[in-house]
Amino acid sequence: MGYKQLTTKTVTLAVAALIGAGAAAQANDAILDLLVKKGVVTQREANDIREQADAENAKTIEQFNKVKTASWIDMLTLSGDFRLRTEYFDFERGLENSPPPLNAADRLRFRMRLRLGAEMKLQDWATVGVRLTSGENTGGPVGLNTTPISANQTFTDDFSRKPIGIDLAYVTVHPPALDWFRITGGKMPWQTWEPKFASMMAQDPDVNPEGIAEVFEYKFGSKQQYKAFLNAGQYSLMEFSKDQNDIYLFDQEIGLEAKLNDRWKATVAGGYYGTKNLALNPVPTASPNAGNATRTSGGTFYLDDFNVWYGRGEVVWHINDKTFLGTPNIVTVSGEYMKNVSPGYKTLRGANTNIDRDQTEGWTGQVAFGDTKKAGQWKLSYQYKRLEADSTIDMFTDDDFSSGGTDRKGHVIEGAYMMKDWWSFRMIAFLTDKISDRPNTGHNTLGFHGQDFARFQFDTMFKF
Repeated sequence: MGYKQLTTKTVTLAVAALIGAGAAAQANDAILDLLVKKGVVTQREANDIREQADAENAKTIEQFNKVKTASWIDMLTLSGDFRLRTEYFDFERGLENSPPPLNAADRLRFRMRLRLGAEMKLQDWATVGVRLTSGENTGGPVGLNTTPISANQTFTDDFSRKPIGIDLAYVTVHPPALDWFRITGGKMPWQTWEPKFASMMAQDPDVNPEGIAEVFEYKFGSKQQYKAFLNAGQYSLMEFSKDQNDIYLFDQEIGLEAKLNDRWKATVAGGYYGTKNLALNPVPTASPNAGNATRTSGGTFYLDDFNVWYGRGEVVWHINDKTFLGTPNIVTVSGEYMKNVSPGYKTLRGANTNIDRDQTEGWTGQVAFGDTKKAGQWKLSYQYKRLEADSTIDMFTDDDFSSGGTDRKGHVIEGAYMMKDWWSFRMIAFLTDKISDRPNTGHNTLGFHGQDFARFQFDTMFKF
């Protein structure tokens, strides 16, 4: 092989490698044109080099995009659900010729709920979560406000378009070296543990607080069967631009989970939550709930801050590995007690009513059988719940228990069935009555003492 042939082939390979490595297109063409002009390569060889380089570049880009897309998809989890609801209200009739709700008419309505969510894992360090949800416009002071206690949308308003809002937007940081700790900031799911009641005590399951929360978990035992946990949250309720009396809610909980064996698991927890600067501030319009004692002077104002101590627990018993009519033989017993120790609600000093002082306790108990994790499974539960007027902040309580708020007691009966892993049916009945003798006016729970109120819900939900 001659020296010139060797040089030509060497230069040709070098140029092809350079171009394939991704040099600028204009520079590539200039180099090839110069080599053709000098007689180092022929025009045909130059064209072959261009075609080879283009093919290699296209292949490299395709492989890079596939790797990048696959990695991105692996980190992303999409989820959502759509629920249809039929709801019926039955009111006990009050005094003859009395206005509602003492003599309220029964009611039937149809509703829907849509939720779309995504979670992105950022390596092993953090998780970013976002969820959009439906909701009804409450006509609040800042325009299109949706209530924090419900994502339902009633079929009404002449086929009008329905609002969608930000339900969740948070980041959770969980350092790999600290598997016992994580911290979350943003608008997040509630971070404290609570039994899975059919009707929650302190907050509606749709309430998602805004702020910062920390979770500490420590597992121990020969089989890591015990877990001690500490959950703390610092949440912002309202920020004022003209002063420093912003309203906050703080929640701290400590607890222990014990897997006693393959059949039994018990969880107990206790804690405290309280507000700062809530006293003498206006009751918000975003939540339709009522029940707390208030002051009335040019508006409706909270009587005092809330300082609530609580204890809660749950025992789960897997009777055996068999099923009963298609559902696991699991019995779950749960309970919770709370007490608001704020002096203003004990004495009602300065309130617009002094009837039934010290309505500051709440408690509930529930027993359930079965589970609803897979197709063909079903669950039945019975719960009794008593929530006195000033036992907790009324604006966050379960809005399905009676008409929401506090100052109600009664029974909750629930049945659910999984048609498919992604399709479920649920029926729940709330049979309640008013606890106190407080008047049927203002921010008090409407109705008279002992007035019965039955509420029935029939749901079908599709998860995706």
